[in-house]
Amino acid sequence: MALRMKEDGKPVILNQGDLNSITATAGRIKLSKKDIASKFMDSVVVVGSINGYGTGFFIGSNGYILTSAHCVNPKLETKIAIFGGKTEKTQPVIKTGRVIFKDDLLDLAIVKGEDIKNARYVVFELKNSPATGDELTIIGNPGVGSQILNCTMTNGIVSNPKRAIGNYNYIQTNAAINPGNSGGPVFNEYGNVIGIVQFKADIDAAGFALSSENIMQFLKKACSEMKKSPPKKKK
Repeated sequence: MALRMKEDGKPVILNQGDLNSITATAGRIKLSKKDIASKFMDSVVVVGSINGYGTGFFIGSNGYILTSAHCVNPKLETKIAIFGGKTEKTQPVIKTGRVIFKDDLLDLAIVKGEDIKNARYVVFELKNSPATGDELTIIGNPGVGSQILNCTMTNGIVSNPKRAIGNYNYIQTNAAINPGNSGGPVFNEYGNVIGIVQFKADIDAAGFALSSENIMQFLKKACSEMKKSPPKKKK
């Protein structure tokens, strides 16, 4: 079930124009792994609360972030750590955010970060479906004990592009996925996001990502359910 959040008792409004990634044009030039890192490390953040954390990425320049629903809790204060693509041990910029829409069945959530402008948002791949053997790149924030290994990149291939688990098809990959990677973007060789990391199996080299097609349906549903209602006509 999808849940629309409220602020001060009033529903939060979200328009498609707020989510730049919905209309952004996918790239068609192959990028090196170094190019993908240089271009999109800034798009990836740490999101979480006192109960835990995960990965998220910008889908709107004014602080709109997509993550996995299990990484955030609407009842708790959400914190966003922005490292700006820096892998060295530096202090991140910490922002406060709030969960504005989530779907527990899809395990997706939209977080609005406060006081964030000109964020580098990702671009989704919607025309060309991934195929077995395609190369992919994941950026996330796995943890070792209490330390977050921010801006960690792993590479792999698509093991199965449509692995049926439960009610959904997932992109199965052999790229390394660890706790903290949930909610991270999965890029193809053109730097377009083909999915979002959701979970890993209890076997080696088996991680699963929800496809960009399902993500786009979720985002459009959120905008449709959260759009501003037209003013009532006076009698």
